Amino acid sequence: MKRSTYAGSILVLAASFLAASFVPAAVAHENQGFIYGKIKMRSGNEYKGVIRWNDEEAFWDDLFHSYKERRPYEDYLEEHGHIGKVEIDDLEDEIRDIEREQEELEREIDRLSERIEQLARREAKAKDADRREQIADERSEVIEELTERAREIAELATERAEFEKEKEHIWTIGPKKTISILGGKLNLNWNDWSGGTRIFIARFGDIKTLEVIGSEDAELTMRTGSKYTVSGYSNDVGATIRIRDGSLGDIKIPWKKIGMIEFMETPRNVNPPGYRLHGTVYADGGEYAGFIQWDSQECLSIDKLDGDSEDGEMSIPMGNIRVIERRSRGSAWVELKDGRRFQLEGSNDVDQSIRGIMVEAERYGRAKIPWDAFDKVVFDDNVGSGRGYDDYKPEKLRGTVHDTDGGRHSGTIVFDLDESESWEMLNGDLFDIEFDIPFGNVKTITPRSRNACEIELRSGESIRLEGGQDVTEANDGVLVFTNGEDNEPTYISWDRIDRIELN
Repeated sequence: MKRSTYAGSILVLAASFLAASFVPAAVAHENQGFIYGKIKMRSGNEYKGVIRWNDEEAFWDDLFHSYKERRPYEDYLEEHGHIGKVEIDDLEDEIRDIEREQEELEREIDRLSERIEQLARREAKAKDADRREQIADERSEVIEELTERAREIAELATERAEFEKEKEHIWTIGPKKTISILGGKLNLNWNDWSGGTRIFIARFGDIKTLEVIGSEDAELTMRTGSKYTVSGYSNDVGATIRIRDGSLGDIKIPWKKIGMIEFMETPRNVNPPGYRLHGTVYADGGEYAGFIQWDSQECLSIDKLDGDSEDGEMSIPMGNIRVIERRSRGSAWVELKDGRRFQLEGSNDVDQSIRGIMVEAERYGRAKIPWDAFDKVVFDDNVGSGRGYDDYKPEKLRGTVHDTDGGRHSGTIVFDLDESESWEMLNGDLFDIEFDIPFGNVKTITPRSRNACEIELRSGESIRLEGGQDVTEANDGVLVFTNGEDNEPTYISWDRIDRIELN
């Protein structure tokens, strides 16, 4: 009897180990797509919970936009070129240092201004004349200190203007420089190149940490380990961040008070304020089914669609809407889930001033549909929130470039002298619809003309994109590191590319 019990126990134990080996590291759940993380404040406090950027981005596949301070392979290209970029780098470092000093002084001025206001209120309330005089003297001292900080800011502004002027002078010396790479030559307008493709676009799910280093500046560490210093360009930097802390509830945090944001897998027990919008958009060129971000903002069931009806102003929760249909350039039909139907106008939610209708689909990425190309959207009920943080596994771009002479060049790829990782975006247009396609979703890129490419996706679909830099002759070409990035790459200009196959 004991032997049988013992054997049975071994079988149960073995079965439990076997079952455990098939349990995934992160179990999918309805709210896994919400952005989640820890915000570490400059004050030393920390908050953890579901995060939303302004009143807009709330999910891992939403896009963070900014402007790269430098392109990752700029150092390599400078090393092989003949340009005074060392001087440029030194000047840019000086300018960044001045910007940070100015920001610190501005924060100090804000603090002193608040102190002056506090002292003024205390002076007005003081009943004793000696006490009022004492407070007035203290206020005068603080005003004097504030004036000194303002003078320092003015001096820094003058110094920065001089550096900017010197930098501009260096840029204008010689319109073109030549880079030699393995016998080939790349004639490059450095002034244009420096600003051509420095837009930074990444899904929140591909970011590991974000460190705030200025009023509109941040250092991003990607999940691949690469780092980017970004600045300005969109309201994603300098934003007010909203976090739903598990103990404190909803908190609005100004950008300037944040030290670092650490992103992490969204736990099952979170309590987001609503569900994610999903539906099918009917537009020029076809149907686009996926998660919806209306007017580049409304993406939750609790967000509101605003407009004027014949009966007055309306602000309708998006979760109550079944259909939005374009009526004209200045109005739309809105059908509720209860069957009622209204004509709305008078806001950018329902007319041509809309900032775009975003559709996020896993097979291609993100499509931005303008009002003139939009027909209607039919919303579904709650279908979940999208992929979880642990589903994002970016890596280096690798593949084979076929040139027009029949050559094959395999290895690590730097596309457009800029994009080198699978999380980065291939941009192009189809019927006025803008696409941001992660390179991880792309199987092949085939130039078809000076202004268009055929893109084969890993889903099996093909899409012809045009416009912009990535898919036209404006592309700066490709580097292929056939023997690792410690060795010399092969440079292939765009007009010599027959096809690019990505692994």
